[in-house]
Amino acid sequence: MSSGGGSDAVSDLLRVPGASNSVLESYIPYARESLDYYLLKKPDKYCSEDTTLSMAAKAFSAAKKIDSKSHPGKLLGIAITASLATSYSKKGDHKFFIAIQTHKYSKSYSYKFEKGALTRAQEETLLTQHIIIAIAGACEVETNEVETQTLRITTVEAKKNWVKLVDNKIDFDASTSRIPELIFPGSFNPLHSGHHEMSKLAQDKTGLGLVYEICVQNADKPPLSYHEIQRTLLQFDGKHDWVLTKAGKFT
Repeated sequence: MSSGGGSDAVSDLLRVPGASNSVLESYIPYARESLDYYLLKKPDKYCSEDTTLSMAAKAFSAAKKIDSKSHPGKLLGIAITASLATSYSKKGDHKFFIAIQTHKYSKSYSYKFEKGALTRAQEETLLTQHIIIAIAGACEVETNEVETQTLRITTVEAKKNWVKLVDNKIDFDASTSRIPELIFPGSFNPLHSGHHEMSKLAQDKTGLGLVYEICVQNADKPPLSYHEIQRTLLQFDGKHDWVLTKAGKFT
């Protein structure tokens, strides 16, 4: 799926004979309201790494539902957000983000254009080349190289238990072996002093040990990418216990 740019890549893929054997769905939420609807939330920034990762994670989740017969390892979700040259002079950078979500990793590409150096069509062409190369790389297919001087690539490999959790092979993954007595659910994006104060108050009142609960696939939010899971868990830094679940609701 793409927003703000990258639609040429969709056209290039779909004009290849037999494209239906590999492309399950394409979606272009061009208006901001459309992207809000797709993500079930209003993103902090529409053209950003975080937003693109969320889009890719949701695309991968959709792929698993559309093609439930294929092993998840044979599927991927790809998303693009871009801010390209337009009919007026933009204040911010001309840039794009590409994210790929697979069964075992999340990968993001961030690229910044030299502002004013290329036309809209030229920026779109370069973006298209990077999209095709990113897809080819995920499919382990060799392609021609493209200019990568300002390209930043970040890959987060999933822990084994993260994959098992997403595949419904385990019910949770936790930093502790003890049975949780007091659960504090939230996204913790970011974890802040207010959370610590609330957890201390709850533990003081109940006398129970507290565990922070992060749901990786909520009913009213996009699934978390492995990038987001890693970033969230690193905040706890071994000082607080956490548990990952797919429990969208408590009953």
